[in-house]
Amino acid sequence: MTHDIENHKFCSQQLRLCSNQLGFPTDKDVVGLLVNTLIKHAKTQDHAARMITRWIEVGSIVDMNGSQRSAAPTVADIIRMAHVVDAEPVPVEGCERCNPAIRMDNGAIVHDGPHSHVIGRKGGYERCGCVRGAFLASKDQERALSAKAGL
Repeated sequence: MTHDIENHKFCSQQLRLCSNQLGFPTDKDVVGLLVNTLIKHAKTQDHAARMITRWIEVGSIVDMNGSQRSAAPTVADIIRMAHVVDAEPVPVEGCERCNPAIRMDNGAIVHDGPHSHVIGRKGGYERCGCVRGAFLASKDQERALSAKAGL
Protein backbone atom coordinates (compact mmCIF):
# COMPACT_ATOMS: atom_id res chain seq x y z
CA MET A 1 0.00 0.00 0.00
CA THR A 2 1.38 3.43 -0.85
CA HIS A 3 2.02 5.96 1.87
CA ASP A 4 -0.35 8.76 0.94
CA ILE A 5 -2.88 10.93 2.77
CA GLU A 6 -5.84 8.66 1.94
CA ASN A 7 -4.14 5.47 3.17
CA HIS A 8 -2.78 7.26 6.26
CA LYS A 9 -6.28 8.48 7.15
CA PHE A 10 -7.79 5.03 6.53
CA CYS A 11 -5.18 3.18 8.60
CA SER A 12 -5.50 5.75 11.41
CA GLN A 13 -9.24 5.10 11.49
CA GLN A 14 -8.67 1.34 11.56
CA LEU A 15 -6.22 1.56 14.46
CA ARG A 16 -8.60 3.83 16.35
CA LEU A 17 -10.88 0.77 16.56
CA CYS A 18 -8.27 -0.67 18.95
CA SER A 19 -8.00 2.46 21.10
CA ASN A 20 -10.07 1.02 23.96
CA GLN A 21 -7.81 -2.03 24.26
CA LEU A 22 -5.36 -2.51 27.10
CA GLY A 23 -2.02 -0.82 26.44
CA PHE A 24 -3.08 1.29 23.47
CA PRO A 25 -0.44 4.03 23.22
CA THR A 26 -1.32 7.60 24.12
CA ASP A 27 1.85 9.04 22.59
CA LYS A 28 1.12 10.39 19.08
CA ASP A 29 4.55 9.32 17.80
CA VAL A 30 3.93 5.72 18.85
CA VAL A 31 0.46 5.74 17.29
CA GLY A 32 2.06 7.17 14.14
CA LEU A 33 4.55 4.30 14.15
CA LEU A 34 1.66 1.81 14.32
CA VAL A 35 -0.11 3.59 11.44
CA ASN A 36 3.07 3.62 9.33
CA THR A 37 3.66 -0.08 10.05
CA LEU A 38 0.10 -0.91 8.98
CA ILE A 39 0.54 1.08 5.76
CA LYS A 40 3.90 -0.57 5.04
CA HIS A 41 2.78 -4.17 5.59
CA ALA A 42 -0.85 -4.22 4.43
CA LYS A 43 -1.20 -4.84 0.72
CA THR A 44 -4.48 -2.89 0.35
CA GLN A 45 -6.94 -0.98 2.51
CA ASP A 46 -9.16 -4.07 2.51
CA HIS A 47 -6.22 -6.14 3.79
CA ALA A 48 -5.55 -3.56 6.53
CA ALA A 49 -9.20 -3.68 7.58
CA ARG A 50 -9.16 -7.50 7.71
CA MET A 51 -5.95 -7.41 9.77
CA ILE A 52 -7.47 -5.05 12.36
CA THR A 53 -10.75 -6.97 12.43
CA ARG A 54 -8.84 -10.19 13.05
CA TRP A 55 -6.82 -8.51 15.81
CA ILE A 56 -9.98 -7.27 17.53
CA GLU A 57 -11.43 -10.79 17.33
CA VAL A 58 -8.39 -12.63 18.74
CA GLY A 59 -5.87 -10.12 20.16
CA SER A 60 -5.77 -10.54 23.90
CA ILE A 61 -3.54 -11.12 26.91
CA VAL A 62 -4.04 -12.73 30.30
CA ASP A 63 -3.83 -10.09 33.02
CA MET A 64 -2.41 -10.48 36.55
CA ASN A 65 -5.78 -11.75 37.82
CA GLY A 66 -5.87 -14.52 35.21
CA SER A 67 -8.59 -12.80 33.17
CA GLN A 68 -8.28 -12.55 29.43
CA ARG A 69 -8.39 -8.94 28.24
CA SER A 70 -8.19 -7.31 24.84
CA ALA A 71 -4.72 -5.89 24.26
CA ALA A 72 -3.71 -3.24 21.76
CA PRO A 73 -1.58 -4.42 18.83
CA THR A 74 2.13 -3.68 18.79
CA VAL A 75 4.33 -3.10 15.75
CA ALA A 76 5.36 -6.77 15.86
CA ASP A 77 1.70 -7.84 16.04
CA ILE A 78 0.85 -5.78 12.94
CA ILE A 79 3.77 -7.27 10.99
CA ARG A 80 2.75 -10.81 12.04
CA MET A 81 -0.90 -10.16 11.12
CA ALA A 82 0.18 -9.07 7.63
CA HIS A 83 1.54 -12.60 7.12
CA VAL A 84 -1.33 -14.42 8.82
CA VAL A 85 -4.33 -12.59 7.34
CA ASP A 86 -4.92 -13.22 3.64
CA ALA A 87 -4.47 -10.18 1.40
CA GLU A 88 -7.35 -11.28 -0.84
CA PRO A 89 -10.74 -12.33 0.47
CA VAL A 90 -11.16 -16.10 0.60
CA PRO A 91 -13.70 -17.43 -1.91
CA VAL A 92 -16.79 -18.34 0.09
CA GLU A 93 -18.24 -21.33 -1.73
CA GLY A 94 -16.64 -24.74 -1.97
CA CYS A 95 -18.00 -27.80 -3.70
CA GLU A 96 -20.39 -30.39 -2.29
CA ARG A 97 -17.56 -32.89 -1.88
CA CYS A 98 -15.46 -30.84 0.52
CA ASN A 99 -18.04 -28.52 2.08
CA PRO A 100 -20.85 -30.71 3.33
CA ALA A 101 -23.60 -28.54 4.68
CA ILE A 102 -27.25 -28.94 5.45
CA ARG A 103 -28.98 -26.12 3.62
CA MET A 104 -32.53 -25.04 4.33
CA ASP A 105 -34.95 -24.16 1.51
CA ASN A 106 -34.24 -20.48 2.19
CA GLY A 107 -30.51 -21.06 1.54
CA ALA A 108 -29.38 -20.72 5.16
CA ILE A 109 -26.61 -23.05 6.31
CA VAL A 110 -27.65 -25.01 9.38
CA HIS A 111 -24.45 -27.02 9.80
CA ASP A 112 -21.08 -26.74 8.14
CA GLY A 113 -18.58 -29.57 8.45
CA PRO A 114 -15.64 -29.11 10.86
CA HIS A 115 -13.07 -29.87 8.16
CA SER A 116 -14.41 -27.72 5.33
CA HIS A 117 -12.43 -27.97 2.12
CA VAL A 118 -10.36 -30.88 3.44
CA ILE A 119 -10.76 -34.38 2.02
CA GLY A 120 -9.73 -37.47 3.97
CA ARG A 121 -7.23 -39.72 2.25
CA LYS A 122 -5.37 -42.81 3.33
CA GLY A 123 -2.55 -41.59 5.55
CA GLY A 124 -3.85 -38.06 6.06
CA TYR A 125 -5.81 -35.17 4.62
CA GLU A 126 -5.44 -32.81 1.69
CA ARG A 127 -7.25 -29.75 0.39
CA CYS A 128 -9.96 -30.24 -2.20
CA GLY A 129 -9.30 -29.19 -5.80
CA CYS A 130 -12.30 -26.83 -6.02
CA VAL A 131 -11.77 -23.06 -6.27
CA ARG A 132 -11.87 -22.48 -2.51
CA GLY A 133 -9.81 -25.58 -1.69
CA ALA A 134 -7.14 -24.64 -4.24
CA PHE A 135 -7.03 -21.08 -2.90
CA LEU A 136 -6.65 -22.34 0.68
CA ALA A 137 -3.95 -24.82 -0.41
CA SER A 138 -1.96 -21.98 -2.00
CA LYS A 139 -2.29 -19.99 1.24
CA ASP A 140 -1.11 -23.05 3.22
CA GLN A 141 1.97 -23.16 1.01
CA GLU A 142 2.61 -19.39 1.40
CA ARG A 143 2.37 -19.71 5.19
CA ALA A 144 4.73 -22.69 5.21
CA LEU A 145 7.28 -20.75 3.14
CA SER A 146 6.94 -17.70 5.43
CA ALA A 147 7.42 -19.88 8.49
CA LYS A 148 10.47 -21.50 6.93
CA ALA A 149 11.89 -18.03 6.18
CA GLY A 150 11.25 -16.99 9.78
CA LEU A 151 8.65 -14.33 8.96
